[in-house]
Amino acid sequence: MLRDAEQSAMRAAGVVRELMTYAGRGRTATRRVVAIGPLVEQTVEFCRTTFDRSIELEIETGAGTIADVDASQLEQAILNLLVNARDAVEVAAPERPKIVVRCEHVAATPELDGRSGDWVAIRVADNGIGMDDATLRRMFEPFFTTKAVGKGTGLGLATTQAIVRDHGGFAAVRSQLGAGTTFSLFVPARSAAAIEHGAEPHDPSPLWRTRDSAILVVDDDEQVRMATARVLKSAGFAVEIAETGERALALIGERAFDLVLLDVSMPGMSGAQTRRHVRERAPHLPVVFLTGYTFESEYGDIVLEKPLPAEELVARIDQILMIDR
Repeated sequence: MLRDAEQSAMRAAGVVRELMTYAGRGRTATRRVVAIGPLVEQTVEFCRTTFDRSIELEIETGAGTIADVDASQLEQAILNLLVNARDAVEVAAPERPKIVVRCEHVAATPELDGRSGDWVAIRVADNGIGMDDATLRRMFEPFFTTKAVGKGTGLGLATTQAIVRDHGGFAAVRSQLGAGTTFSLFVPARSAAAIEHGAEPHDPSPLWRTRDSAILVVDDDEQVRMATARVLKSAGFAVEIAETGERALALIGERAFDLVLLDVSMPGMSGAQTRRHVRERAPHLPVVFLTGYTFESEYGDIVLEKPLPAEELVARIDQILMIDR
């Protein structure tokens, strides 16, 4: 239940981030080298709990499906295809409605249309109503939809295509009226060595280790402040907390810290203002901003997005403090 709650929170955070981007307040996509199979499996499992139980959902993931992606964006693209597949089988009402999702590494297939290199292919196939030639020609047009009024915006496939193109990939489709549809998303593949050499910030080593570094957590939100402090304390860090920039500066004047974890949006003294005062008092004290807003530090400090998994937060702090694991 806790794992499901965490995944739901991260999914909601991804949606909010996309809305902020649409409104002109989001930052550029955050990409990491990740294994695509588990990401696809997570999306399918989410659909398994929300789709009609009569729809059979099958998933096949191959080895070596690794790519440099924005996980929340790619998840949204896959989810768009799964929702369309669900609607297609509901309209066609076959005796055994079925959606098959495959994730595989490809290097040579007619769908690449002469493109070179290695690719990760994510395929969503259904035995639904299918599409005729006229629909196929217009399927990626924004606001074009074959669904009833109120059932679709016509943005799903257009958004999916935009996401894949932004990742240097492309989308392909095979469909026949009355015989189902297969959508394939292709993104450039990366090697397993990319993860092994640290491109993926997730730290698979044990989270709970003894450390002796002192960290100051500054955040006006009590729940965020206390939750962050608990994570860091459990990881072995010595932690102090402050609810305002003024209180943080007072603590820095009283004792030595190895790192400051600082919120950006706070009443009174903002995170940026607090950082300037920290710079004056302790020029070499590392500062990491933890925020849900678009922000770039004038001093080039690391900026982490809220929310993020506990193990990732600890791993990034380890990297900054150069703790030997």
